[in-house]
Amino acid sequence: MTTGERESLVKLCRQRERLAKLAADARAAEMRADFEKQLAAIYSYDDHAVWRRAHDAAADAVRQAQKLIEASLKDLGIPRQFAPQLELRWYGRGENAAKARRAELIRVATSRIDAITKQAKHQIEAASVEVQTGLLAGSLESDDPSVPGIDAIGGKPHAAFHIGGGSKDCRRRSG
Repeated sequence: MTTGERESLVKLCRQRERLAKLAADARAAEMRADFEKQLAAIYSYDDHAVWRRAHDAAADAVRQAQKLIEASLKDLGIPRQFAPQLELRWYGRGENAAKARRAELIRVATSRIDAITKQAKHQIEAASVEVQTGLLAGSLESDDPSVPGIDAIGGKPHAAFHIGGGSKDCRRRSG
């Protein structure tokens, strides 16, 4: 492999790294938007057949209980206009109904998404460096037996390896 080909591959590797990082940022934005959509959702009892049946059953039970209450009013001496009442309510939100809780949930989601994105970018950078190291390290060899080979130094170029020539101990492998 020629020097120019190797440099082109390293350049392509860096471009792919940038593209992968942009994809990680786009995924993070998508995750934030999905979370905010869920957080803003308000559900109606008639959004789902099971919820509608449950609501209807509860409404029937409330009507029956209210009849029992009304039947006891005369015996208790309570005028109809002052009678207690049962009501059925459907809350279309859970804990996300409270503004303070929504703010807290947004902070938690944002920090988690940021952590996931940072981890993804770290993995992208590590993979890019590994590929670049392989491209560059594979092109070097040393005549000096005191200089360890690339395998002996954990895949990282040793200080004795001067990329771009100039060292009498190192030469480019022609390929």
